[in-house]
Amino acid sequence: MIALLAVATTAGAADGVRVGRYQTVAAEPTPAQANPLQVQVDLTFPPYVERVGDAVIHLLDRSGYRLQDPGNADPAMRLLLTRPLPAVHRDLGPLPLEDALKTLAGAPWRLVVDPTARLVSFEARAPYAEGAREKAAGLTFEPREPQPGPATYGPVDEGETLLGIAKRVAPDRPMRTALALFEANPGAFEQGSPHRLTVGATLAIPDEPAVRATDTAAARQTLWEGDDEHQRQ
Repeated sequence: MIALLAVATTAGAADGVRVGRYQTVAAEPTPAQANPLQVQVDLTFPPYVERVGDAVIHLLDRSGYRLQDPGNADPAMRLLLTRPLPAVHRDLGPLPLEDALKTLAGAPWRLVVDPTARLVSFEARAPYAEGAREKAAGLTFEPREPQPGPATYGPVDEGETLLGIAKRVAPDRPMRTALALFEANPGAFEQGSPHRLTVGATLAIPDEPAVRATDTAAARQTLWEGDDEHQRQ
């Protein structure tokens, strides 16, 4: 009987947990939950982010990780942090957070991760290290204070989707943000469907408490209901 119970329990875990009529999820942590640096990011940096260091800090926001104090890292890192953010990097993703950090730094820099303290820093690779440390001498990096984001998004362009907009507004939790956007803007969706976003609409962006109040499983069920693509999966 014990053996049969173990088999049944294993089979149930393998089948996953049903979160909607057509969808199940594995009863185990996602890769991003096991390693927050693997969360998918897809974002446009706000205007106040003008330097690489500010972009790194913005990327790490809500990840549980933070940038190592430059005074306790490779002195050359100050050179990287004070470089202007390239225009080609203002839009990043979709890609894992760890890869986004490496993209911002570029090949001459090695990403250093301290998973116990949840800190990240950068070290200059050879043959760039000596020159980078010389150029960093006398430089300081002071993070810029985040500026409040817009309270609205829009007007919505043709081809934009609710989930796509949520990924731009809050790349670290798009599902919950999408549900909060849907609930906060009932007049922007034809026939009350999250899949029929009105072109030209301006969406009110819900505040932090409204997003936190949503449930990920409920968001999946609401956003995927009536979505033929997900129902076929």
